[in-house]
Parts: sequence; C-alpha cells; structure tokens
Amino acid sequence: GGFWLFGANRAIPRGRWLEPRYSAPDTTRQFQRALDGIGTWQTLRTETDVDTGNDLASCMSALQSLPSPHPAQTALLAWMTAPSSIRSVGA
Repeated sequence: GGFWLFGANRAIPRGRWLEPRYSAPDTTRQFQRALDGIGTWQTLRTETDVDTGNDLASCMSALQSLPSPHPAQTALLAWMTAPSSIRSVGA
C-alpha cells in the first residue's frame, strides 16, 4: 500500500506529507490526492520487495529476469538460491 520512491523538483509543504495514512492499502492514492495541484505525476514500473517469507519467490524471479543485474543483485540471488542460505538466514 505504500511506496518506496518519490522525487520532486520543488519543495513539498510539510502538511501535505502528513495528510496520507501510511502503510495502508490506498497510501499511494491518498498521497497523490494530498499533492494534487503541486505538479504532474510520472509513475514508474512497480518493483517487488520482501516483507515476509512468502515474498521471496517473487523477489528471486525479479532478480532472475534482470537484463543487466548489478553485482550485488547477482550475489544476492546466489545467496538466496544456495542450499545453505536457509540455514544462515538467522545467523
């Protein structure tokens, strides 16, 4: 429901930041409504994140589909797919 990236080329009044209820299913809609009239929106492709163990498969799939992964992304995918990675998560 939230977002992980926002950029602007002008100052956003503090009160506008405080209007949305964050971490809600409609946070993005609330945030856009709070900033209505300040500028125009450009929406980027939605990416995946990992909040729970159930999110790991989609994260691994996203990493595998990258056309030119960063070395850190390649290392993360290798760690996630290594048989010992499950044992070392809590280490």
